[in-house]
Amino acid sequence: MLEKRGHRKTWARELVAGMCSGGPEALVTTPFQVVKIRMQNKDLVQHYANDFDCLIKVLLEEGPQALLAGLQSTVIRNCVWNGVYFGTISFLSSSTDQRDGLVGGVQRLGTGLCAGMFATCFNAPFDVAKSRIQQAKSESGSRTTFGVLADILRHEGPRALYKGFVPKAWRMGVGGAVGFVTFEFVHRTMLSRNQ
Repeated sequence: MLEKRGHRKTWARELVAGMCSGGPEALVTTPFQVVKIRMQNKDLVQHYANDFDCLIKVLLEEGPQALLAGLQSTVIRNCVWNGVYFGTISFLSSSTDQRDGLVGGVQRLGTGLCAGMFATCFNAPFDVAKSRIQQAKSESGSRTTFGVLADILRHEGPRALYKGFVPKAWRMGVGGAVGFVTFEFVHRTMLSRNQ
């Protein structure tokens, strides 16, 4: 849409497009995240026999709205990560000579890895807030993203906003690298077939 309206491809355009993708992504994935986080919570896992049982109990005991717990945090987390990731991909790709073959593949892997890890630096606090909100059963009160972040800062300090950062950065970096290389391969293949 941005391209059709005359916005040339820049890192800023890609950042905006990436940020716009975060909202719909969050709306679709939040219910799955709620079940996943509940099943990973050592205090709650005894309450659920399996993932499906968790889903049913959340619906029956807390209502359908409980499956959207942490939606605000997830939207912010995804918008930030997607925006920074795609903006960084565009910046790095336009700043270097793009190669073909094995060298180009390694170059794209490095670009995707760096972009994924870099984006994680910006969205990690929102991921921590999302997980804290989703761990709690809904009767513990509705908590906002920025309220949870303020509580963490007040009681645990700024380092707590980056708990689990290293494995998350590697997961998102490797995922970003594989995603970017796959996207570029499919994109180039489709373009060559059309020509």
